[in-house]
Amino acid sequence: MKTYKIICILIIFTGVLSLNGAEWAPGEFIVRLNDNMSRACINNLISSFESYELVERMDLSFKDNVRLFSFNPNHIDENVLKQQLKQNENVIHVELNYLYRTLEYIPNDPQFRIQWALRNTGDNLGTYKGFTWEQVVGADIKATYAWEFVSGRNIQYQNRDITVAVIDNSFFMDHHGINWCTQYAWNASNNTPIVQYVPLYGSHGTKVASIIGAKMNDGSGIAGLGFNNKIKVLPIHVGSGTSPTSINSAAVVRAYSYILTLRDLYVSSHGHHGANIVAINGSFGGGSRSVYLANRLAQAEERGIISVFGAGNNGTNNDLSPF
Repeated sequence: MKTYKIICILIIFTGVLSLNGAEWAPGEFIVRLNDNMSRACINNLISSFESYELVERMDLSFKDNVRLFSFNPNHIDENVLKQQLKQNENVIHVELNYLYRTLEYIPNDPQFRIQWALRNTGDNLGTYKGFTWEQVVGADIKATYAWEFVSGRNIQYQNRDITVAVIDNSFFMDHHGINWCTQYAWNASNNTPIVQYVPLYGSHGTKVASIIGAKMNDGSGIAGLGFNNKIKVLPIHVGSGTSPTSINSAAVVRAYSYILTLRDLYVSSHGHHGANIVAINGSFGGGSRSVYLANRLAQAEERGIISVFGAGNNGTNNDLSPF
């Protein structure tokens, strides 16, 4: 004769309990019962725990008669009920209903929900200069998964600050929502340590800096890329001339030279001086190829520094017309 196993899940109100890192819903059990247990026997089991308000909720299985039950934990301790269930001749096994979580870390910054490049849920429309487009779920850089990974596993990363140098035309250094590396802020256009916000140039550098190094979990604005605010932004001003978009190759080459010097100083001093620069951002393009800038890019690569530049600007195909 064919036999069947019955598994009952005992559930109560919402909540979370934990022990040794494991979490479970309070008062909830997964119970395996004897073979061939009839409907009448199940009703008798419920009646025997009536004082604990044991109630059948629903059938959870198409084959194994898995049923959902709830009881009132205020009437009995979970461990006591667990032992009583085990003593019942129809009960084979009782265990907690453990909780599992998705491997994401979500910061509390209120505008994080619109940062679709970091976490695209597909429920927000993107709008830019009058154009609106639909978001695609999962079309992002998976930032929340990376944050979850380092949140409790990679202690070496958490104890180390890294720096991203941003070469741009204007920075609002009084913006307190950004993790600035103020000690080495530099103006490559005139070789001074003063980086000033110039209204004429707009706030492009500040916007770029915030995307990279905005403070996370401060309850305001957006979230930067670095978990636990471990990414600092080194502002390098290269604006020149009277145009907000005027950036010349001489200033950029000088900026790279300065950045490489800081990185070398960090390495030679074993982290006591200089900056641990791991990437350089240049959100600009255009002009002809500069041999000197190409040399600096190669030198940065030799040091393990990643250089990132704007792509796709002006709606052009970079393969045909490099920007």
